[in-house]
Amino acid sequence: MRTLHIRRHERGQGLVEFAVIFPLFILLLFAMVDGGIVMGRYNNVTNAAKEGARYAAVQTGNDDTAKSRIVDLVKNHAHGALDSDLTTTCGNFYAASADNAICVQWLEGPDGQDPGEVGSYVRVAIRHRQDLMLRILPALGGLGTWEIEGCALQRVERPIDVDGDEDDVDEGCDDFDAL
Repeated sequence: MRTLHIRRHERGQGLVEFAVIFPLFILLLFAMVDGGIVMGRYNNVTNAAKEGARYAAVQTGNDDTAKSRIVDLVKNHAHGALDSDLTTTCGNFYAASADNAICVQWLEGPDGQDPGEVGSYVRVAIRHRQDLMLRILPALGGLGTWEIEGCALQRVERPIDVDGDEDDVDEGCDDFDAL
């Protein structure tokens, strides 16, 4: 009889435990999903910066048309991370208010080469702000967005095909027989 009396007072105990644990479980689940999304975006952004810098290092020209081609290539390699509110300004790049920014800069070389010349450097930097699913965190003093940055620096090389004829490509591969 005493066992029956104790069990009557424990009615609803499982429901109370569930009500306490379930929100914590959901919070942990969404945090893991957000972490996975942020890591995926980070990989996309850093890879896009690397691909953009590599393309800029071997293509001809450092004018606005070249920058436009590089920005388009970077956007394609970012797999949708850089589709909205894109700014391409390098001045005050880190203080830009837009969610996404791509900066392409040709820098002076280590031996005094002018920007854009063989031996100088090209830098592609990307900033992307990723909104998190856990929007409740700002109310609790946490984050609502995560800022993801990727940057790549490449040495400018001689383009394979400078003047449009395919003879330049063949000349570069003939030297392999001598090695």
